Amino acid sequence: MATAVTMPKLGIVMIEGTVSKWLKEPGQQVQKGEPVIEIATDKITYEMESPESGLFHPQVEIGVTVPVDGTLAYILAPDEAPPAMGDGARLGAVVASSVARPPERETAPPAEASPAAPAVQPAAGRVRASPVARRAAREQGLDLGQVRGTGPGGRIVHADVLRALGERVAVPTHPLAPAPAGLPPVRERIPIGGLRRVIAQRMMESLATTAQVTLSTQADASHLVRIREQVSRLEQQAGRPRVPYDAILAKIVARALQDFSVLNSAIEGDDICILDAVNIAVAVSLEDGLVAPVLFDVDRKSLQQVSQDLVAVVERARSHTLTLDDLTGGTFGISNLGVYGVEAFTPILIPPMSGILGVGSIAERPVVEDGQLQVRETMHLSLTFDHRVTDGVPAGSFLRRVRELIENPWMLFW
Repeated sequence: MATAVTMPKLGIVMIEGTVSKWLKEPGQQVQKGEPVIEIATDKITYEMESPESGLFHPQVEIGVTVPVDGTLAYILAPDEAPPAMGDGARLGAVVASSVARPPERETAPPAEASPAAPAVQPAAGRVRASPVARRAAREQGLDLGQVRGTGPGGRIVHADVLRALGERVAVPTHPLAPAPAGLPPVRERIPIGGLRRVIAQRMMESLATTAQVTLSTQADASHLVRIREQVSRLEQQAGRPRVPYDAILAKIVARALQDFSVLNSAIEGDDICILDAVNIAVAVSLEDGLVAPVLFDVDRKSLQQVSQDLVAVVERARSHTLTLDDLTGGTFGISNLGVYGVEAFTPILIPPMSGILGVGSIAERPVVEDGQLQVRETMHLSLTFDHRVTDGVPAGSFLRRVRELIENPWMLFW
């Protein structure tokens, strides 16, 4: 009997996913538990395993967005045919309508012209759109009724909104501007797909829907380095991993957000929502892109608990076992490129968060103190915030507080 492979619900907020890659060929023999489909959501990519052994038969095209529980493929016995549409194919005509294209006319139109067809108008009632697409359209003043949806059954997804926004704000080329030159010889073409495509869409959405401003400063990290060595030594004596810098930075940011809660917020409609929980999203680099798993309730946990949470979630990220719940609910972000020798950079907001702290490398640098030139271990900090939420002075005061805690990390234990 045919076994359906359906779109999984990878987190409490997931409503759909996109087929980014078939890991097996149609008709290929697969074993139970063997990865067969790569799914991309707006948070992660996920490899689905076959629920049974048999022959793999995909039912939708690569790139199609499918709702949770929608049928993606069947696992069949030898000589078994996939169920007919309606006999278990849960997407039915919805998927067929989103994939199929009408054939082009090859015959000339009839001699007697018929009246011009009226322009297609949006269907009466509520426009079908994903929550992310609806929010982006609302914030940009875009009428969803004028957007062509490419999701199942014509559902509008956030990529459709970004495309419409790009068309709306496109700047015409100056008549005297030279024509763009062609590409030089291409050595290799890498399709933008999977997690890379999701990251590209999310970053473009972030820049298109927020008013991002970045402030920067430099902090003396000498005491931070000493504190980290001391607590790491205690953790190693207890048989646990060293304390990551990001764990200490997460505690520092959580402490600073207690005094500047407007940066621990999100915009919903016309409201700035100050959030009760302090959940710090920490950027983690993977081979195929970037994810930002969330450390929950950082303000209410000890440094040891935060460190253990961070080590565990980074391990899940690098073993590709994160769930959507690991990546949902962040209220403020940290992106640390210091380990790669980057001194300073401009981080991009992770929607719907209103702030993210960029952390540069800790290195010995010359500083002037009381008129004397000295060498200290310093680090650069870059705060990107949404100017719709707050202004430069409160944001600068928050960054100053973060610097103060880095330079005096024992204040975390008060």
